[in-house]
Amino acid sequence: MADTRVPLEIRERPGGVAVNLLFAMAHIPAVAGVWLAVYNLRGTEGVEVDATRIVVRRSGGGITVPLKLLHRGSEKVVVLDTSSAPGKVHPRLEVRSERTAIRFGAGLSDVQARVVCTALAEALERADPHGD
Repeated sequence: MADTRVPLEIRERPGGVAVNLLFAMAHIPAVAGVWLAVYNLRGTEGVEVDATRIVVRRSGGGITVPLKLLHRGSEKVVVLDTSSAPGKVHPRLEVRSERTAIRFGAGLSDVQARVVCTALAEALERADPHGD
């Protein structure tokens, strides 16, 4: 009895699997590039803070990409210096934990970045899992 789990054309041509993998490997970065272009034109960012994690959600073209950072109580929020690349889009805020960081807020002005930084620092303090 023939194995019906694998389509006949793949069983007859074992190189078909490799071709399909190469096809996927070539198109995944292309789709990601299209999403990035849509995100750069009309994307939004949102920040959520709770007792266990900090999530920055980037949305563009109906697709949301969450960036997560575990909330351990030692995170710091800072406004990044953008003077090294004047006129270029650059993340304005950084939430840094022990080993990693999330940068976001490229669409914010300096004043807006400071206001968001203060609000986010207060939210992190309120959601501190250690209650310090």
